[in-house]
Amino acid sequence: MSALYSVLIERVHAGEVSFRVTTIHPDAARPPEAPTFPMNLLTDLWSLLERGFVSQIAGCTLTAEQATALARDPLYAPRLAELRALAFGRDIPCSRADIDEVERQMDAGENPQFCGLAVQGWGGMDDHHHVFVAGDPDELRARIAPLVATFVVDEHENTAAHDAWPEDNDMDRLPRVRMQLALTDPTLLGFVRAGWRFESASYY
Repeated sequence: MSALYSVLIERVHAGEVSFRVTTIHPDAARPPEAPTFPMNLLTDLWSLLERGFVSQIAGCTLTAEQATALARDPLYAPRLAELRALAFGRDIPCSRADIDEVERQMDAGENPQFCGLAVQGWGGMDDHHHVFVAGDPDELRARIAPLVATFVVDEHENTAAHDAWPEDNDMDRLPRVRMQLALTDPTLLGFVRAGWRFESASYY
């Protein structure tokens, strides 16, 4: 999926993070002004670190190994992984027999399920198989609600560019906005560093 936004971490302090979100795709919607969006941005960043994709984070001087170690800190890793899965879905290991059952359901015209969860895809080889189950945006919102102390959106700039996109894609002329998020548990920001920039395809 094409990146929709460029995200700069402007400030991180005492459980608060400030993002500068620039819309970089002409077909992207205005950045959603709901708490799910900045939380999805955080899990985007966490996922890049967890996979060691440091080249996709401008300003990050960590090695791939250091990034992975930072992301896997047990203080926050399990909760961020859970939020990521609720937002975007996840792979679940299964057996060949489970795959056969999913395919039987498909052939019968049923909506395939695995352990009561909707299956969107599956794959694997030899003795390693998995199903991909969809995220749950409603459950994500419910989980995020108690984590957010405050969320403020301000400093809207170049908003006219949403309707008349600059042909040169000059970053200084693209629409951007500041988002300030304060969390009830500051440890969830333990992996975030001011000055990092990354791209995101999150849309809610």
